[in-house]
Formats: sequence, structure tokens, C-alpha cells
Amino acid sequence: MPEEIPVTAILVLLSVNVGLVAILFFVVLGLRGKIKRLEQLLVSRRKGDPAVSEKASAGEVTSPETEESNTWDVSPGGPFDRFLSEDPSRRNLAKKEQSIAYRKWRQQNGLNWSNS
Repeated sequence: MPEEIPVTAILVLLSVNVGLVAILFFVVLGLRGKIKRLEQLLVSRRKGDPAVSEKASAGEVTSPETEESNTWDVSPGGPFDRFLSEDPSRRNLAKKEQSIAYRKWRQQNGLNWSNS
């Protein structure tokens, strides 16, 4: 005849399982909120909504693309174009090398915030 399992062991296993399910539930809720914000950001970018881009700049709406390279002014005629036009060979550099050279150029020309 099989051994009987103590009731306390069953209760401990059951409570551990309930706890794990509760943790999993809260993790899923958190991911759902992040996905919803990301979806709103993508839809607003597609529509060109300036209100959301203001929120993004204020840090209220976060984006996975908020990296240093995206904060540079790369508009036509901006500092990055001046950087490339000063030495056309810079266009042929790898992106990483171009980035490093651009940072040095900005430092030399006093365009970094640390120089103000």
C-alpha cells in the first residue's frame, strides 16, 4: 500500500504554487502596461502627434530607442551634416568610429552640454 502524504506537505506545496501564480500574474500585468505605452508611442509616431512627442521628450512616454545616438541633431544642415562636410572621408567610417569622431568633434567645437 502506498504511503500517506502528510497534510502539511500538501498545504505547503499548495501555498507555494498559489504564491508563484500570484507573482506571475503581477509580472504579466506590468508587461501589459509597458506594451500598451509602446503601442501608443508607435501609433502616435505614425500619426505624427506632437503631444506625444512632447511627452516622450519629458520622459513620460518611454521608448526602447532612447539611446545617445537618437538625441543628436541629425536634421539636414545640422551639426552632424557640418561634421560630415568638413571631412568627406568621415562618411566612409564605420558607425561606431563615426560616433566616436562625432563626439570628439562636438567636444572640440563646444557643442556638448559639459562645455556650457
